[in-house]
Amino acid sequence: PVPNGIAVAMIEDVSERMRTDAMRSDFVANISHELKTPVGAIAVLAEALADERDPEVLSRLGEHLVEESHRAVSTIDDLLRLSQIESAGPSGSVVDLSEVVRTVVDTSTHRAVMSDTGQRVEVKMIGASGAVAIRGDERQLASALGNLVENAVKYSHEGDLVEVRMQVDEDAVEVLVVDQGVGIPAHDLDRIFERFYRVDKARSRDTGGT
Repeated sequence: PVPNGIAVAMIEDVSERMRTDAMRSDFVANISHELKTPVGAIAVLAEALADERDPEVLSRLGEHLVEESHRAVSTIDDLLRLSQIESAGPSGSVVDLSEVVRTVVDTSTHRAVMSDTGQRVEVKMIGASGAVAIRGDERQLASALGNLVENAVKYSHEGDLVEVRMQVDEDAVEVLVVDQGVGIPAHDLDRIFERFYRVDKARSRDTGGT
């Protein structure tokens, strides 16, 4: 009982939490979908390998098996990175951002083949050539930049150029990923940095991306 007939009510707005939970569920559904596809393909390819005797066919099936394995590992890595980022506190050390960008570009150049169509996309680094020292987590920086470049490649067309530009001012450095792909719809631009938000569920599931 409350003295003097006064009642106390506590109201908590949980709409944001519910919206985040809904986006988390959608994110997990997308990841599950992306993981199920390569795992299923690996099983089918393994069965085909067991029954095949032609060396040329075996080689081709082996290449596809490796590709699907990398795809599955990439999806699992996405989940692990998300968990690490959420659980880790602020951390960092002195990092040469120029070297991080160069490594990501070099890696992306070798992988810049559209997985479904075989279309080639050129990835090029433009800007600072010397060391650019900043404080941060090298792995997370490489992961974030790598995701941006990977998505730019995925949504580009054959012969397109993806540029990674570094612009250095006196006390700041800006890294831009510029592509000629389909772009992000205007009505989604305000939400692209929300946790678990993905543009167009159908397109995300068809193409992938993080």
